[in-house]
Amino acid sequence: YGPQKMQADKAWDIWSPKATVNIAIVDTGVDYNHPDIAGKLLKNASGAVVGYNVITKVASGQDDHWHGTHCAGIAAASINNNLGIAGIAGWNPTIANSNDFVRVMPVKVLDSTGSGSDLTVANGITWAADNGAHVISMSLGGTGSSTTLANAVTYAQNKNVVVVAASGNSG
Repeated sequence: YGPQKMQADKAWDIWSPKATVNIAIVDTGVDYNHPDIAGKLLKNASGAVVGYNVITKVASGQDDHWHGTHCAGIAAASINNNLGIAGIAGWNPTIANSNDFVRVMPVKVLDSTGSGSDLTVANGITWAADNGAHVISMSLGGTGSSTTLANAVTYAQNKNVVVVAASGNSG
């Protein structure tokens, strides 16, 4: 119901891509093999996914919880492929290959239970900002304010990265 409720089809019809936009999903990672997302992953010149696991410090943002994959789908799942959902970002039916102008950068900052710390999230924000993210999307929350997170968000913003965060599920 989301795309209909927000009238995404009206935006899709007027969106005119100028350059590829990289959306960092800072969460539990992203399933590299998900059929609705695999073709949208940001890759480097050698064909490897540009992703990172802040917890283990390896160059893989593979999801082991599924929340990050869910969020990546909402943001940028392939459109009109008869699979899953239509991602909100990046499609105009009148522009050839417009589905190719949005790329997903998986950044794993939460563990297999969906838990993490302000420090891992902040490090993920910084990594994404330093590695080509244009937008950082975070569907996560905490119990209070954090100077560590605020500093990381400011760092990303100073690099002209748009930071989008959840408003919470607690009402």
